[in-house]
Amino acid sequence: MELNEIKNLNFAVYEGDAAPQTIELYIFDLDKEKTSVVTAQTMILRFVNIDDYKKQIITQEQKIKLLHLLDECNVINWEEKYENNDILDGNSWKLIIETIDGKKIEKKGINDFPKSFMIFREGLLDIFSEEYKYYNEEIINFLENSNDIKLKNLATDIYRHGNGIKSKNIEKAIKGYEEDSTNMHNLIELANIYYDGIDTEKNIKKALELFIKVADIQESHKNDELFGIFINYDVYYKIGYIYYKEDKIDKSIEYLKKAIPYVPKAYEILIEIYYNIKEYNLVFQYFVEMNSTNEDLYNVLNKNANEIIKNLKELENNICDFEKIKDNITSTLINDNIEEIYNDLLKLLIYYNLAIEPDNRNNLQICKDYINKKEDIFNEICHRFPPNHPAKKIYNKLKFIPDEKITNLLNKIGLHINNYLQKGNNSSLLDIDSDEKVKKYVEKILEN
Repeated sequence: MELNEIKNLNFAVYEGDAAPQTIELYIFDLDKEKTSVVTAQTMILRFVNIDDYKKQIITQEQKIKLLHLLDECNVINWEEKYENNDILDGNSWKLIIETIDGKKIEKKGINDFPKSFMIFREGLLDIFSEEYKYYNEEIINFLENSNDIKLKNLATDIYRHGNGIKSKNIEKAIKGYEEDSTNMHNLIELANIYYDGIDTEKNIKKALELFIKVADIQESHKNDELFGIFINYDVYYKIGYIYYKEDKIDKSIEYLKKAIPYVPKAYEILIEIYYNIKEYNLVFQYFVEMNSTNEDLYNVLNKNANEIIKNLKELENNICDFEKIKDNITSTLINDNIEEIYNDLLKLLIYYNLAIEPDNRNNLQICKDYINKKEDIFNEICHRFPPNHPAKKIYNKLKFIPDEKITNLLNKIGLHINNYLQKGNNSSLLDIDSDEKVKKYVEKILEN
């Protein structure tokens, strides 16, 4: 394709998100030096006619690079449509090239791409690096001064988070949110500005007033099924946390209970509160509820309930934070289930060996060598093993144990393996072909 054949090029990539980032390139009349580039987000393009904005002239060098990129990626010969129906959400994209004689070349896809797609996309962004990086100032000004409240709020969010502009403008963000303070989103954003104190002075009193205003609105609609979908539970947590720091315990409990189970941090504060007022049964109850999605841990917690509650009462510190309480519970579980944990860890090493290195399965020493790189093992099991694999099931059962304690336990397992091998026992795992044989191997090794 010759350079002067292209009249207009439009390329857009829509990420699977509420406000996806889009690359929009409009290239007009390349042979007459009227070429222009405009960038924006998809959300802006829904509301704004892009042709209303001042165009930026690009250079002849950029035009030549663009043509070279089109040829390099063989764009003309891409298929008309690429589609992968096995992926939900994800990305969609579209490329339209219009020639000066009125012909259109259109390529598009949903979660599927030609082989040279990423080369084309990254090359395009490289050529127009400055143009796509920031919004055109005319667009931001238009949004900010629009009579359409949706557009004004969009400009306010841009100033608040700095997405698409060179730097945040928190003063403009505050002003924008205050102008439309009936909007729930604006109230929450404004409250978070004062709560976090990032880029402006922290003001917990103002934050609390705004959060309570949002909470009251949410409570007034709590029986509305449609509104319930949009309830912001983090608001309840932050109110509860502020009251906790102000030592208004009853109010703190009231709001923290509204935040669970959606905000895990709310459990942590409730656990601290109930420990410090010596309600140990409730400490245990909320710790169990916090971990209810981990069926194995949930069961072992309930099995050890009496011992856990007893040990919580015996903690030395009168005032305890969540991490100390968690450590006490974890230590109790380990001490009361140490034999089972040793068994599980050794099984995990063997199952991992059988899965990852089937050619070396005849050497028990390899299982000991894994101990020196246990982080790699646990990371691989977590991210690569299927949910129904025996090693993954054991990992899920033990992942509540902190890394440093896992290290100590693995080192002791290593000593058992050493003793077993030094006594001249057969180191071969070659005959392991069932869960029952894994169990027997573990029993033999741990006898030593």
